[in-house]
Amino acid sequence: MTDSSRMFSDDFSKAKDASWLLDSEDPDNIHKEFIDGVLRIQNKLAGTALPTVINPRSAEYGRPIVIEADMTLSAKVQPPAATGIVFRYENNDSYYVFAFDGVQRVSIWLRKEGQWTELRKQVMEWTPAEGVNPPGQKNHLKLIVDGDHLQGFINTHPVIDLNSPSQIMTGGVGVYLATTTNTAETDPYAAVDVATYSVQPYMGDVSATPTPDYF
Repeated sequence: MTDSSRMFSDDFSKAKDASWLLDSEDPDNIHKEFIDGVLRIQNKLAGTALPTVINPRSAEYGRPIVIEADMTLSAKVQPPAATGIVFRYENNDSYYVFAFDGVQRVSIWLRKEGQWTELRKQVMEWTPAEGVNPPGQKNHLKLIVDGDHLQGFINTHPVIDLNSPSQIMTGGVGVYLATTTNTAETDPYAAVDVATYSVQPYMGDVSATPTPDYF
């Protein structure tokens, strides 16, 4: 993001940041609110990936940025439920996401015109990763976006490191929350508490970052 005014940090201590889009077309199944110092998102739609974003403002990722968030999946979710960081968001059918799920796996995806592509080796989708905490425990996510170079960390552990030609160059950021894709589940439920979220210029040496075993 080239405009420094687009950088921000939010600890949700006050429900005053109107830039988060918390509206819902299906309030019976999707609920978003500021409560007890967190942004709480709940999703009861079967097999549904739900992005919740900062008011989308077109922004070019012309220099390295770092996106960080503290996220806790509810202990009540079905284990394959997942959450993570949305970036380069254009609309609900086109964005990137760095995520972890309830069985302590990670992934990084491009959703383009409604189609999903995992950005690592083609045989991989979700892969186990050291340091990912289970539902009910907080995970700290850190994503460094430097052009085509994407690096993801969870609880300081490097879990994603890849170069992928950028197919979306502008867009907003936010939170991803997905229910299980198990069609036999009659009562799908995913929920996450987001305690902090920030987007800042990345001032470190990207080339010096340790490479994970999971890319």
